[in-house]
Amino acid sequence: MPELMTEMSGTRNRTKPLKILFRKVPPVLSALTSPGSAQPPISRTHSLSDAELETLYQKLPVLCEAGEGIPVGRSDKVFWNAHEVTLSYQDTTLISCIASGSPDREAMDNFWDLVGQFPGYIVNLGNAIAYLGMESKEATASCPLRQVTLEPIPPAMTTPEHFAYRVGSSQVAFNHNNNRIQLPALEVTNWPGGKGLPPEQLHHLVIQMNQLACNTDSKGIIHCHYGIGRTGVLIVAAALSQLHQQQLLSAIELPAILSELIRQARRQRSSWFIETPEQYKALYRYGEWLCSAN
Repeated sequence: MPELMTEMSGTRNRTKPLKILFRKVPPVLSALTSPGSAQPPISRTHSLSDAELETLYQKLPVLCEAGEGIPVGRSDKVFWNAHEVTLSYQDTTLISCIASGSPDREAMDNFWDLVGQFPGYIVNLGNAIAYLGMESKEATASCPLRQVTLEPIPPAMTTPEHFAYRVGSSQVAFNHNNNRIQLPALEVTNWPGGKGLPPEQLHHLVIQMNQLACNTDSKGIIHCHYGIGRTGVLIVAAALSQLHQQQLLSAIELPAILSELIRQARRQRSSWFIETPEQYKALYRYGEWLCSAN
């Protein structure tokens, strides 16, 4: 089993708590996403057809509608469309983050209050994250100026050539309660509609999010303003990756594992967590791909 991530502080070497939820990617998985690397063949021993997967998707439990969300702003009656989502398996926490709707012009101040509560990192799966800062420049009585700035990170986390969808990284800095907060941000543009992604590309995003999360003790915020299920796909994919690293993922148990993870997420977020059969199929194929890497 891979070692837990550690943080060096002087001569101390302490193990971070599981609430960070991401571990270092084993070399075998890192190699699978390097440019020009050969991708492993997926074992078809227990593989299900697309028709079988669509039937399984239709049987997923419908548990709840979205609740009030997380309180934001100065009023206890203001809530943001965001929920804490924690996925676990066999008493082991896999991922804990904030699944959030994306801000609109009238609610920028409340969104940054949410980020101030969870200043870990931001993953944006919609338009370029620059609009978060652009909108905040238009101060109003209900939305005071937040002075959001975007500072590019050197191209150490840029997308490899074989990855079809753009991934960019920035440092986001803003004022919250008279304090300057700075945190890393990841943006993914041109994700194709409400579909999933091929396993190699989905795994690349999981690694990118891992790199954001490994240096913070706070939950990150994963959001997409389209409302078509991308947030759920990335969260469940990250949980599957954790299961694989802990040697708890197997192809034969994959449908049951997916059902359990989605059941937990729909209980905490809403019944539309993983919205389309295509997204479910993409997660299943990703799990198969991880299992084939053994």
